[in-house]
Amino acid sequence: MSIIKTTNGSYTVDISAGINPITNKRLRIRKKGISSLKEAKQIEAQLRLKIDSRQTFKKRHMSFEALGNFFFKEIENYQKASYISTQNYNFNAHLLPYFSNSTISKITKEHILIFREHLKNSKLSPNTINKQMILLKKIFDHAIDLDLIQLNPCIGIKKLTVEKHRMDFWTPSEFKAFSNLIKEDEHVFKIFFQTLYFTGMRVGEALALTWDDIDLYTKQLRVHKTLSIIRGNIVITSPKTKHSNRLININTGLFKELMRWKEAQKTIFNSYLIEQYQDTQIFQFQPRISNKDMFHKKLKLICERSNEVKRIRLHDFRHSHVALLIDNKEDPLIIKERLGHASITTTMDVYGHLFPNKQKDTADKLDELF
Repeated sequence: MSIIKTTNGSYTVDISAGINPITNKRLRIRKKGISSLKEAKQIEAQLRLKIDSRQTFKKRHMSFEALGNFFFKEIENYQKASYISTQNYNFNAHLLPYFSNSTISKITKEHILIFREHLKNSKLSPNTINKQMILLKKIFDHAIDLDLIQLNPCIGIKKLTVEKHRMDFWTPSEFKAFSNLIKEDEHVFKIFFQTLYFTGMRVGEALALTWDDIDLYTKQLRVHKTLSIIRGNIVITSPKTKHSNRLININTGLFKELMRWKEAQKTIFNSYLIEQYQDTQIFQFQPRISNKDMFHKKLKLICERSNEVKRIRLHDFRHSHVALLIDNKEDPLIIKERLGHASITTTMDVYGHLFPNKQKDTADKLDELF
């Protein structure tokens, strides 16, 4: 009850005024010594109106930074740490500097379009700009959830056209030429690059592999986690999507190389007085866990040893694996399963241009009937 009759016949109004953001304790407003119930009800109504108007004012004048903080706090409940870290960077690098002094409720579609032009003038790629716009729309969706606005100003704004760049990959002969440049004391790097090339795994998935992820009988790799670096800390999480959880059959040659490396790793660990366990990272070669940056630098260094080797990124090993499978005339469904794609549509959208054109074969068959 917000109105209480005291023992001396007077009335007290006691209502909640929300939560103190510092102490996190409930705030209360009390008015004592009111002579009649009618007056008490009038005072209660006035106080509630005053509290509501204050809260509405606070909502309408919430800063863009505060809205962003609410958004990131919310997505912590269901998004991976790596995703949150990336979006946090985008927010602080591109969105917050532009909207820091903005009144959220007054931002219109026109303002969003002007912001997009600002990003274009900053020489960001269309793909990067589209990512910023997607994040901005999600933040304004959250503003709707918080009753700050009624309509998302990003609605109806189409994505910029992204020009598809030529996909880089190595043919078997190019990969062999690269492998020949790897020195004997770079064993772990050689086996890592072989694993990427012959499995098509994502870099984070390969780095997260431990020895218990190899089935010695079926010669399969179990992919069920990924490794990333967030604010300087190594974090192991579930893979990119639920479909990324998969088993990959590996060829005998790669299996034998992995087993040889396991023995070599044990020797290296002994020199550091470290035990090798089943949950030891496969590609660890020193006391600390291996990370993407180590292999990125080594890839660049090896490629610089010859002008004959085309420079590619670590992720391009995945493309190289697909090109290898297509050249071997593998079924697209098998390729989809090895890559961990959700559907064959995804595989064909990304790699369809690498498949041989069947148009001529079709035309030739029709010609036989002509």
